Amino acid sequence: MIRRVAGYFGIVWLLLPVTLLAQGAPGSIQGIVCEIKTCKPIDGVQVSLVHPGSEVPVKTLRTDVSGEFGFFDLEPGTYMVRADNFIRRIGGASAVITNGERIENIKLELTALGTISGGAFDENGEPVVGARVEALAGLMNSPLLVLDRMVAVPQAVVTTDNQGAFRISGLDAYEYYVRVIPRDNRADGKTYPATYYPATTDPEHAVKIFAAPGSESNGINVRLIPGGVTLRGRFVSESNAPGRAVPVLIPRSPTVLVAPSLQARNLDLMNSTETTFEIRGVPPGSYFLYGVTSNGGVGRPQWERTPIEVGSENVNDLTIVLSTPGTIKGRLRTASDATDADHLDFSKLTFSVAFAELTIALGGSPSARLNQAGEFQFERLSEANVFLRPSYLDDGWFISEMQLDGQDVMGSAFSSKPGRESTLEVTISNAGGAVTGIIKDFQDRPLKSARFALVPELRLRGNPLLLKTGVANANGDFTIDAIRPGNYTLLAFLTRTNSHQLFFETATCWRSSKRSVISYRLEPDRLFGRM
Repeated sequence: MIRRVAGYFGIVWLLLPVTLLAQGAPGSIQGIVCEIKTCKPIDGVQVSLVHPGSEVPVKTLRTDVSGEFGFFDLEPGTYMVRADNFIRRIGGASAVITNGERIENIKLELTALGTISGGAFDENGEPVVGARVEALAGLMNSPLLVLDRMVAVPQAVVTTDNQGAFRISGLDAYEYYVRVIPRDNRADGKTYPATYYPATTDPEHAVKIFAAPGSESNGINVRLIPGGVTLRGRFVSESNAPGRAVPVLIPRSPTVLVAPSLQARNLDLMNSTETTFEIRGVPPGSYFLYGVTSNGGVGRPQWERTPIEVGSENVNDLTIVLSTPGTIKGRLRTASDATDADHLDFSKLTFSVAFAELTIALGGSPSARLNQAGEFQFERLSEANVFLRPSYLDDGWFISEMQLDGQDVMGSAFSSKPGRESTLEVTISNAGGAVTGIIKDFQDRPLKSARFALVPELRLRGNPLLLKTGVANANGDFTIDAIRPGNYTLLAFLTRTNSHQLFFETATCWRSSKRSVISYRLEPDRLFGRM
């Protein structure tokens, strides 16, 4: 049977606190747990009594089918009531029992959360005990970003019991990947890769589970894929001395962005004297093997990485050299055809780098403040493909050119080089073009809120920050300003709620030149595609 209470987030906790005087007889506390606003009773919610300042429950029970709970024969004292480990105090009233009186009508109002439950089983249908089970989603709290895409990270973690069962409660209404990471020290010596529901090692082929508010998605059984190889190796310094780092394996160019799975045996290597590593249960594929070190005083993790191909055989005797991350020194200048350049104050500008691939970079994007001369520096920037993103650049200005060590990187990501210093030359300009136009339908009627995209020429499409998108106004009008001179394709499309059709029209490419303004009337006359 599906239990219709999965989890609820406490909006109100009331006890208020409740005080039972020492000279009185044992007392009781009774109440109800219900949904906020409607106060619909919620059954099956775990309710606990704790003393103020303590996390250890004095008594714990679950609400009945009427959402009610009752604690009896309570010794004199002060108690707090909490539900499902979510507490939020909104009042400070107290109640006194002098001689066996009862405190009633305590009401805890909760907002419904979801639950996912099921089991983990091996290839023979036997339960997998002690496995780590994660519910992953790319929510706003994700510490990992690839450009502006959020990486799915664990939102909740549990361990399978002796029957291989798990239950993950307290989930926001969202779609989740369910990932099972088996123990890598099984008595039978078998190894299993991290496996996604229902039975795949690749999240691209996984089925996501929706955690509906106030209900439970049960029967989510994960069948582990046997096999996987073992990677063994060691970390050394540049002088070939033993080095310490945490090994992390990340697929190269994954289709679905999920946080890498970590094996417990490797998490403490940073603080141990061990300099060798072992990663078990690795499925075939192309990876980067990271050696993650301390932040080196720059406030973020640092790493050295090496590409590795994994097949059907174990990989032994890997040696990862922990080089010092590279530094990128830069200089900003204005284009020769720019106007009013004297009014720019470079010291007000900041550059940041947006990671273009999945890494273990945590804590936001590295940034660099410019000085009056336009100089900036990304110190100890670990190897990864990145794009440059300006902040506080005046309206009408844009990056027009960019070279790293003399190579054009305007249309592609760039990276620091371990142990080396690179030079990044950045040019900004305000001598750009603008496009104005109107988007109409087949009957020559303006399309309200139609979407548009201005796509650069092919050689620059590797840089998504050069893509300009927007929404037309109520009259179908649109304007795109500060366009870097070049060849572009204009796309307009509209999602129709009823037909679920998507209409496209491509404009003829043009050259947007200095101070040019091109009026373009986009009148779709053919169906380019359907969705």
